[in-house]
Amino acid sequence: MSTLVLADLIWHPLVPAGAGNRQRILSLAACGPGVRAHLIGPGPFPDATGLPVVTVKPWRPIWRPPWFNPDLLGFLPPRAIRRMARAAAALHPDIVLSEGLWAVPAGSQTARLTGRPLAVTVNNIEHVVLLQRRKLAWATAVRFIERSWYARADLLIAMSTEDARRLKCVLGRSCPRVEVVPNGVEPPSELGVQADVPHPNVMFLGKTDYPPNAEAIRELQHSWLPAARSLGIPVTAVVVGGPRAPAWQGDLVFSGYVDAVWPWINAADVCVAPLISGSGTRLKVLTYLAAGRPVIATEVAVEGLGMAPEIHYLRAETGEEFAAALARVRGTPELAAELGRRGKELAQRFSWNAIGKHWAGVLQSAAGGAPTDSSLVGAEARVTHPR
Repeated sequence: MSTLVLADLIWHPLVPAGAGNRQRILSLAACGPGVRAHLIGPGPFPDATGLPVVTVKPWRPIWRPPWFNPDLLGFLPPRAIRRMARAAAALHPDIVLSEGLWAVPAGSQTARLTGRPLAVTVNNIEHVVLLQRRKLAWATAVRFIERSWYARADLLIAMSTEDARRLKCVLGRSCPRVEVVPNGVEPPSELGVQADVPHPNVMFLGKTDYPPNAEAIRELQHSWLPAARSLGIPVTAVVVGGPRAPAWQGDLVFSGYVDAVWPWINAADVCVAPLISGSGTRLKVLTYLAAGRPVIATEVAVEGLGMAPEIHYLRAETGEEFAAALARVRGTPELAAELGRRGKELAQRFSWNAIGKHWAGVLQSAAGGAPTDSSLVGAEARVTHPR
């Protein structure tokens, strides 16, 4: 495959290495054969080892509203869009990749300046998340933006077949080509030491100020844990991730930012994902599975991963269902071991190496190179459930 120079807009310097979009960008750039990615955004780029980076400063308001993230929305004013587009165009990319909805304006201007195709990574379908959170007015506005901006792309990269279906429904005839390139996971060969945490525990992994995660933590604290206590099940919930500082809060322990998640996941008795809203594929759940931990989760939390209830995880939508599932896992070690084994087996199908090859083929095809190898379909499409 010929070398593909990729202008990747925008880098998000929001959380330490290993979280969400950073993990995806770095993993794909490392595993995508023939792709040379340039990371462009507000910086800093502390863990982009070996990748060319270009720092562009976003616009920052004098007074910052609480909902305004300058590293994302700061690239929407026309002057900031021009700065970003000029920096990207100077790289003479074969294809422009905008990471997420709010990077589309800068990406589309870069594509116009260079005459190259525009691809957009749809990490989340934002209006779906807002609808799930009952933010109806915001959902309507964002859906209008998604319909308009995603139609500018030559290629949309969805996280799951369900998100691909949603995109086609939202955009209708204006929908460009959509390819599914899910998130992946690459656990260390040895899980190694365990973090020092209370036992018995349930563990939740996620950025604590991301609204769907904050919602899930509240659900865990105010519904799931009280239901477990009402059945006489002693349990502490460990929340791994920042920016929340390390602290105890009742039956919750907050770790704050951690250098590596694997010692924490290795110390988990049960991993949980009480998500009420969200879209895309869930890196947290893939991490749980890769570590071979039993998982209790809502249906929303596992969407896009091809997981079957009672096979790969136990489903719980309410506190009472969580308490019953936790009692089963705690009382039946064989069930916990079987869930862990099957989950780990499923996670192996989401190897970053396989996903990176598919991603590189999709970009090569969109850039006008060889067609995508049809055998390199998204990992989700290859998942089969044991009978």
